[in-house]
Amino acid sequence: MRLSLVFVMVVAAGLASCAKLNLTPPSANPSTFVPREIWHGESGGYRIMWSTADLIAFPQQSPGAQAFSELGRTIADFHGMLRTQRADCDLTRQADLQSVVGTIISIRTADTMKCTSGASGSNRSARSFDLAHPRQPLPLTSLFPAHELDALTTKAQHFCSSVPADLFNRFAFSEFHQQQVIVAVTLPQTCTTQQIDITLNVPAKLKQPLAQAAQRVHGFLWHDQPAISNGLSTTINYHYRAAVE
Repeated sequence: MRLSLVFVMVVAAGLASCAKLNLTPPSANPSTFVPREIWHGESGGYRIMWSTADLIAFPQQSPGAQAFSELGRTIADFHGMLRTQRADCDLTRQADLQSVVGTIISIRTADTMKCTSGASGSNRSARSFDLAHPRQPLPLTSLFPAHELDALTTKAQHFCSSVPADLFNRFAFSEFHQQQVIVAVTLPQTCTTQQIDITLNVPAKLKQPLAQAAQRVHGFLWHDQPAISNGLSTTINYHYRAAVE
């Protein structure tokens, strides 16, 4: 017998408050879904468009060259999770754009999975990316001196039995106070709190982008995100079907 894998991906809209898995039949027609725009703007030389269907970014000088797509990232993530799975599975990701500062975008995600084998689970995560180099997450150590980040590790130890290896990738810029910035870090579900904050000195190269984001001239900060999103998020449904012939 040969295992045939069929992927049926349907993008659907949803509110951030809806944590329940939303399953869409494989026969559903994606063309009947009209995405709602959440936010769009320009920052760091990129045009960013966030909707209930996707979060995408294009270089302003090359609008035909897509620099980032949350839909594409989600498909790659879920495919990697399921490549050895031999049961039908339905997964959902809700993605929130946390902050946009210069070329840096920060995204918080909540994933849920349910398989016919009985396997199920959920996961909370966050990632920051430099749109100029979007293939890998951007760590805080690329922006701030390592000794300033020691307090973040210490703080995470109070809430997590083990500090996540990707702790420095899970950040968003929350508030700007001239010489200092409050950085919010999302913790995994295994920790006893969802988020911890740390106050850091603003590097010279981030001062102008942070000031523009704080004023919502270019981008925005996590502190202002609830008013911007109005409770909406990107919701992506992914359906994995394992058929035996």
